[in-house]
Amino acid sequence: MADFIDSWSQTEEVIFTHLVEAISLQSGKLTNDLPPGVLNCWVFSTGGGSARHTWGGNGCFTSLRTTGQLQARTQSRAAGRKVAGEIIHMLKVKKNMHLIKNIQWFRIGEAGMPDIEETTFQPANNRDGLKKCHILRMSFDVVYNTVTEEAGT
Repeated sequence: MADFIDSWSQTEEVIFTHLVEAISLQSGKLTNDLPPGVLNCWVFSTGGGSARHTWGGNGCFTSLRTTGQLQARTQSRAAGRKVAGEIIHMLKVKKNMHLIKNIQWFRIGEAGMPDIEETTFQPANNRDGLKKCHILRMSFDVVYNTVTEEAGT
């Protein structure tokens, strides 16, 4: 189990590893921004969220809550729905990743179900102009443990 200092990094890496296994799109990155000019890709990051939900009971810093964000750029709306379905299926099968490593919960966030919007982007090495694409956005609640198992605190 992670210690307090490394717990956020471990949480993000564990979730990302499970997302890589679940999502059929091959181009996934642990970052905030979709890469320019790339279609059929996704990114994941954690951070932010409501401060009132961050602290445990009486200011105890054993569990922290943050948010997770996933974005995917796909060629079609159906492909975006497929990615969302793959993630929702993974959450169901893995029971919201409850107690996997230091993760207490990784679940659909307060913002609700996924959103897909049609937009355009400039493909890399393409001089023909903008192309249509779809952006999937999903938000998650992430609760993780910051206490080492060995120390018992």
